[in-house]
Amino acid sequence: MNKEIKQKWLEALRSGEYKQGKTRLHNTTDKTFCCLGVLCEVAIKEGVKLDTLEVDAETYGTDQPYRKYKCISYAGESTVLPDTVIAWAGLPDCNPSINKASPNTHDSLASINDRGVDFLAIADLIEANL
Repeated sequence: MNKEIKQKWLEALRSGEYKQGKTRLHNTTDKTFCCLGVLCEVAIKEGVKLDTLEVDAETYGTDQPYRKYKCISYAGESTVLPDTVIAWAGLPDCNPSINKASPNTHDSLASINDRGVDFLAIADLIEANL
């Protein structure tokens, strides 16, 4: 990953500016972000051209009651990083994995985020592993 971009992402995650949410990059109804959505916002602030569109979404999974809401689609993606951000940041894919305990244990950033690991801990994982 590009070191300068990584630093900006870490600063954003640690800033307290972004309220953490689950399942979508940016839920506009709740005004929340996934850790990957924070990177999309950093990209926009740094001048990366990303088409954004507010779209309808709905909850899924068993840990939340069903509901409809609005979210932002960044270059057509609302749950993983768009290609533009992947290339800009120098990441390997749309949902990077973190090596957590040993070489055979990996977990994607989105799944870590959606399990409720807070942005400060996610920033520490990114800093140590990406």
